[in-house]
Amino acid sequence: MLDWAILDAVLALGGTVAAVAEPDGYCRQTPGPALPPETVDLGLRDQPNLELLQRLAPDLILLPSWQRVDLPRLARIAPVFSVAAYGSVAPLAEAKAALLAVGARLGREAEARRALAATERELREIRARLASRQGASVQIVSLLDQSHAWVFAAGSLFHDVLARLGLVNAWSRHRDAVVTIGLEQLARHPDAWIVCLRPTHPPLLAEVAASRLWSSLPASRHGRVALLPPLLAFGGLATARRFAGELGAALTGRTSLG
Repeated sequence: MLDWAILDAVLALGGTVAAVAEPDGYCRQTPGPALPPETVDLGLRDQPNLELLQRLAPDLILLPSWQRVDLPRLARIAPVFSVAAYGSVAPLAEAKAALLAVGARLGREAEARRALAATERELREIRARLASRQGASVQIVSLLDQSHAWVFAAGSLFHDVLARLGLVNAWSRHRDAVVTIGLEQLARHPDAWIVCLRPTHPPLLAEVAASRLWSSLPASRHGRVALLPPLLAFGGLATARRFAGELGAALTGRTSLG
């Protein structure tokens, strides 16, 4: 398994994974389901250990259609199934299609359709719970250091989920999935909520929360900050579902960054 969005789909379907590229990184950025302890680390996602993969002799290799890997060599190791994942301008729709494609290839099409139906039902329910927040502006942030962050823009999976929940992405004019910004730029949208993904380096959260810059932001001053658990920046439908659920819970209460 060379891509986390596809891994997201396989695990959501209850599939078995023998080897994953950068498994520790995946586990740090998602609340579950957990990878089996015997899962083999294939190295970097863009430079997998093909010698190790050959020794493992897998039944199937899954990879995204955009990934530039030695396809002829992979095909000599095991059948290769290429899936369109996070390569379009509609990541949520693509995540649904990827889940169905993986489900069909693994003989789990019924499970995939049930997962799609459950996701649609949950999105409708969460939107209804957020009725009082319809049209609210949101900035989705992943901290990089004490003064910089990623903000998720119009090309992101999170942007599509916001739209389904009746919320507005304050950074929708940017067509990329993520934009690197200085934290002071969050003040450009004074009426927006800040939804912050908890960093995988815990001390960073306390450092930013204690800074004068953070406390000066309008969202921080007015209690419009929601803290979510770590989530995959480029995940699949399972990530979209987790994000919607966590966001719905956070926006029905008030949480601080601390």
